[in-house]
Amino acid sequence: MKNTTPNGVMYFGVLMGMIFLVSCAEAPLQVKSTLPPPSADKVRVYVKAYSSAYEGRGNWSPPDDVYKADQYHHAATYFGDIVRCEIINSKDEFTALGNRNPSRYQMERNDWALAKEIGRALNADYVVVTARWTNSISRSVNMLVVLINVKTGKKYEAERNKDINNTVVASTQLLKFAYTAVFKSARPDVLAAVQSKSLVGPEQKKTEQLAAVEEKASKPAKPDTVVSQELKAGSEQRQTGLPMVVNDKASTIVKPAAIE
Repeated sequence: MKNTTPNGVMYFGVLMGMIFLVSCAEAPLQVKSTLPPPSADKVRVYVKAYSSAYEGRGNWSPPDDVYKADQYHHAATYFGDIVRCEIINSKDEFTALGNRNPSRYQMERNDWALAKEIGRALNADYVVVTARWTNSISRSVNMLVVLINVKTGKKYEAERNKDINNTVVASTQLLKFAYTAVFKSARPDVLAAVQSKSLVGPEQKKTEQLAAVEEKASKPAKPDTVVSQELKAGSEQRQTGLPMVVNDKASTIVKPAAIE
């Protein structure tokens, strides 16, 4: 009689392995969109910051909680140079995500599909994702800043790295370089969003003020002789009670014919 026990054990093992993999599979992240429509006078921005464990000897400086809180300030500052903005708070984030905290991998995969989905659920115009990590092999500090237009899907990103010597200096410098590079590239995109939402930011105000000055400067000023003739005409009109007309082209005063 043929013994089939080994095969049975093998099939059972394969089946249990498949069940285990399915049970460990990442559950889909449910995103709820229950927020009111965005304000028409501000750009809404969702900020998500990631900080990986420090590899090798040393620690992150600033610490994770400070670093993550700083990203809200940085995003507000860089957007604020172009347009009025509203940084989405944790309460709105909880409304959309609940207790779920998507990982950087979840956000990034499929061309940042989840980041865009969360942005739409939060009625955000832009999503800003920042990340920092170290590499103990190359002994480098790495910074990433990604800016995504939720409506168009256009993405701007910059990654900077530096040898680990002083993590405070490296972190601060790299983050500044990354933010500056991203917003330099994304500025036309943000201005286009500004125009579509009829927003007016500091940069637009400067443009409008400059246009007003140029328009005023382009108008020819009246010659001094014309101005003096007008003043003289007004004085004669008050004295005689007769209407006076100033001819700018000839710079002369014309009196109507006497009434007989």
